[in-house]
Amino acid sequence: MLSLLLIFLLSSVAGVTSSPLSESRLDSVRALYAEAYRLDLGSDSVTPDTVAANRLYLQAAELGYSPAQNMIGYRLLKGEGITPDAEKGLYWLEQAADNNDVRAASNLGYLLANGYFVKQDDDKALYWLNRAAEHNFAPAMSQLGDFFRDGRSVQPDTLQAANLYAAAAESGLPDAASKLIALSGVHRLDFSEVKTPDDYQIISSSLPEVFIDNPSFLSIIARFYALGYGVPYNYEKSLGIYRLAAEAGDDEAFEILEELRGQFPDHPVLDGLRSPGGEL
Repeated sequence: MLSLLLIFLLSSVAGVTSSPLSESRLDSVRALYAEAYRLDLGSDSVTPDTVAANRLYLQAAELGYSPAQNMIGYRLLKGEGITPDAEKGLYWLEQAADNNDVRAASNLGYLLANGYFVKQDDDKALYWLNRAAEHNFAPAMSQLGDFFRDGRSVQPDTLQAANLYAAAAESGLPDAASKLIALSGVHRLDFSEVKTPDDYQIISSSLPEVFIDNPSFLSIIARFYALGYGVPYNYEKSLGIYRLAAEAGDDEAFEILEELRGQFPDHPVLDGLRSPGGEL
């Protein structure tokens, strides 16, 4: 799980920040951070030097640059090129999060939710995950979805969980797509014996009501199956889920199946298909 934290930290050099630094000082601190990053990674002419990079990260952090605060906080927690110090690591993550660095806020939420380096605290985790999710940061939205799915420090809310998973998945997080699919229950459906419109009505009754009342989620899931995104590719299952979405009144799903009708008019998934308005 901790490897996910590294992915969150290094997925981009710069986070979304609201730095108190003046523009002139901000430019110099950014240059300091860029040099630290260059030393960290190394190049054709520079041998990687994590220890030296950490010194520069710390200097930039002390000057108030939130990406550096986030990075040195992580390094202190993990002891990468520096003596591990959980207390100082958490301090720098909090400084970065308070400066509106979404990765730091998401990382704090992750640590607090799971009890890594700090006592587990769902209320505090929820606060930081909300801070990061407000900036549409996919890992935070996905984790926040877990809280609503499981009712951790909030009332269980399947609709809110589905919205968060869908948003995180659409923002590029396949794991969130897997969570949305699991929440819907469609992964358990077998369409091999579904032949008639009545069969689709029967099989849809096994899904959570939220997904029938909001069939756009089913269209999203159908697309994930068609792309093999967050789930193994399964075109036939994708069509079956599109049919469930269309039966529940989703216009997009109906239009996709109508396109299929033009190419394969006798495809069994189209048997008895009606538009959301009720017409054949």
